[in-house]
Amino acid sequence: MPRARLFVIALLLMPAAAWAGALPSAAFIQVSGHGSLRVPPDLLHISLTLEQTNRDLSTAKRAVNARAREVIALAHRLGIADRDINAAAIYISPQYDWQNNKQRYLGEHVTRSVQLTLRNLQNYPQLVNGLVRIGVTSLGAVQPGRSDMQNLMAKALARAVRDAHARAAAIAAGAGVSLGRVYSITDNSAVSQPRPLIMAVSAVSSGGPEYEAGSIEITAEITAVYLIGEAH
Repeated sequence: MPRARLFVIALLLMPAAAWAGALPSAAFIQVSGHGSLRVPPDLLHISLTLEQTNRDLSTAKRAVNARAREVIALAHRLGIADRDINAAAIYISPQYDWQNNKQRYLGEHVTRSVQLTLRNLQNYPQLVNGLVRIGVTSLGAVQPGRSDMQNLMAKALARAVRDAHARAAAIAAGAGVSLGRVYSITDNSAVSQPRPLIMAVSAVSSGGPEYEAGSIEITAEITAVYLIGEAH
């Protein structure tokens, strides 16, 4: 097959977006590769907010700080280490509402966010029931995660590379040419987070919540450019 014809084949196989990147001057094949794996989570990231409104600022702050200490003590009892507890600084803002077209001052609204990382998922029901007893009325996002995310992402990338190579080999075989060396590989993987689970603590039954762990999907996307070898 003439060399000029090989280059035409390469152009037809190349998506338009590829022109934006650095490409070889010789004939080439450009392919995408996808790799994924599903694994069960081995930790949960839990966010909650403690809040209180009172005309006396010090009273509101004492109430929020007291509940924060109870949350931290509960976390320690359930084996959550200090490194997995983040109790952010207090935020204060005036609170108003409207009555008869007039603004009415309600007091100072004090909030404090707490983030916990729970590594023993069996303790989730105890944690939520304990938060209810403390007076936490709702949880924010409950985000499943993995402690070995970097290793799992590396596996997904390896699968994406194998997928791209198989695609390139199939295209080369169909075109009657040999597949040359890899010219470039670009990692296009977006930083994705597992879907958060939302749970209203006030709706939890007295028997305790049940957490369905499900699975986390870890994906990788690459673009690979292969040089084209000699025609068969």
